[in-house]
Amino acid sequence: MKQRRVILIKMKSKLKEITLDLELDNATIESVNEKFATEKLKGHAIAIIKSKDKIILIERKISTSANNLCLPGGNIRHGESFDDGIRREMKEELNIDLNGIVPLVKITNRFIGEDGLIKLKSNGFIYFSESFTGEIKINEREIDSVQLIDLNNIPSLKFRNDKIISYVFNETTEPLHLIYTRD
Repeated sequence: MKQRRVILIKMKSKLKEITLDLELDNATIESVNEKFATEKLKGHAIAIIKSKDKIILIERKISTSANNLCLPGGNIRHGESFDDGIRREMKEELNIDLNGIVPLVKITNRFIGEDGLIKLKSNGFIYFSESFTGEIKINEREIDSVQLIDLNNIPSLKFRNDKIISYVFNETTEPLHLIYTRD
């Protein structure tokens, strides 16, 4: 048991870091804040699931953005570990069980209001997996489609996920700062 803790501490010290500023209207931020409070959420997690030279992307059903293509993932509940939460999200969204997940990036979302001030912050992790079990079957209430996209030809994605993917696979260890403005 002690050996496992040492390995996790070493792994966490090597995590890359991203700060994502989400410039949104005040009503949207208030809605997110209310959701965190009522659903007792503590953060979020997303997964980069690689199969050969392709990754899994989903097109979200419920969104006001023009571009709904993004990495799969979701909110993590209080009392749930981030590892358990990303596994639950993949089971709920895609009907798959991730094997050998590795946290690669700590991400901080800062929700910026119309006045330019930070109204809400949430933290999460980006996980990586090269293996899963089960046959992909989408949750039709949340997702319109699943796409396997070539890593060398990533399109523009929601929430700047295209920049996040590029950052995860490059050699830099410098923190990354991104800005997302709803289209």
